Amino acid sequence: MSEPGPKALRAHWLNAERVMLGALPLLAVMASLAWLWLQPAEHGLRGTAPLVADFITYWSASSLTLSGHPEAAYDLQQITAVAQAAVPGFPRAVSWHYPPTFLLVVWPLALLSLSAAWFVFLGGSFALYALVLHRSLRPLLRAANFSALRGWLQILLPMAAFPGIAINLLYGQNAFLTAALMGAGMLLLRSRPLWAGVCFGLLAIKPHLALLVPLALLCARQWRAVLGAALSACGSLALSLALFGMASLQGFFVGMTRARHWLEAAGSYQRQPVRPEQIDAQWVEHARLARNAIPSLFSFLRELNFSLTLAYGMHALLVLAVVVIVLRAWRGTVSWSLRFALLSLGSLLVTPYLFDYELSWLLLPLAWCVVNGVENGWWRGERELLLLIALLPLPLFLISRLWPQPYAVFLLLGFFAYVALRSEVALQGAKTLADRRASGPDEGYSK
Repeated sequence: MSEPGPKALRAHWLNAERVMLGALPLLAVMASLAWLWLQPAEHGLRGTAPLVADFITYWSASSLTLSGHPEAAYDLQQITAVAQAAVPGFPRAVSWHYPPTFLLVVWPLALLSLSAAWFVFLGGSFALYALVLHRSLRPLLRAANFSALRGWLQILLPMAAFPGIAINLLYGQNAFLTAALMGAGMLLLRSRPLWAGVCFGLLAIKPHLALLVPLALLCARQWRAVLGAALSACGSLALSLALFGMASLQGFFVGMTRARHWLEAAGSYQRQPVRPEQIDAQWVEHARLARNAIPSLFSFLRELNFSLTLAYGMHALLVLAVVVIVLRAWRGTVSWSLRFALLSLGSLLVTPYLFDYELSWLLLPLAWCVVNGVENGWWRGERELLLLIALLPLPLFLISRLWPQPYAVFLLLGFFAYVALRSEVALQGAKTLADRRASGPDEGYSK
């Protein structure tokens, strides 16, 4: 069923050279689609900062924080007023739903112009993510005898062409940063578990993406990583409260309640211009999130008009299955690469509040699946499957805009199911080998 890793890597048609060269036309396609997407007819942003999108929320929260009013970032009227003043003609309301710890990250952004801040934030977080992916694949790059330049090109070209990267850039969002933290935690876990825990704990900036991490670490008996995660999460929260006050934490809880209502409520998202003075209790009551951009099972079912109880119930069943599969792998003898792939995918599946820009995370399990395939042998057709997974975010993103449904949830489910099967086969193989060893040489010979 599987093929020997190094030999297959050299002989297979989908080799490193073709992956790198094939990324070039895909990169051109992504750039063309991004240019079309950003035309003024789509967003009404003619003459404004490039790619302003969601990033205006970060810059506005920073502006309010620098002016001495961090709690105002959680006030819809005030943060929308800052955003619309910064970008004349910007028609939308913006909302800050992040915990006070994320204010620590965005705090200095408004010291720069909006465009400069965008390039610093997105460029810096992209560089961190690229570094994590390079370090994750470095043993394979060395084994292939790639030079330093060739090794970086082998990472950067396919990474830049991956559709999830473009989606995050178009939103101006934080997925590069959160993926880098998750990937760094995985990368450091075996050699520096305390620092791995620190990276995991810093995901408290978006805690709903780290729900599985403590359970996995406990199952693997990674006590130092658990300690590091607790220290960094609690320490960053304490620092943010000391700097920004308890009012920021209270605003976060109010914002969470508001976002939950927008996610759960019946009805569809309507893109309508609004002025800050028009944002009142009635506006908040009737506002909705664009669920076609939220690739969770819960969001998909609610968009199909499933009842709230049934949608949550089915999502809970999915969460239970994901938790069991991930923890079984982390307690067993599965390779670390498969454990990391399962954890990153499972972390995306268990939260009902997930946006399609977080498909940028898929480069993590893709990289770890490549590592596992090279080290432990490839299944027939496995490399083609991984290539398909890497390409699918683009058509799914476009289809979800034409026929509003978060179809990307099926990509996450399918990818997770494949890695879960890979993990289960590895577990059963290890169990069979252990049974043979336990049976003794004489018994094994007689058979």
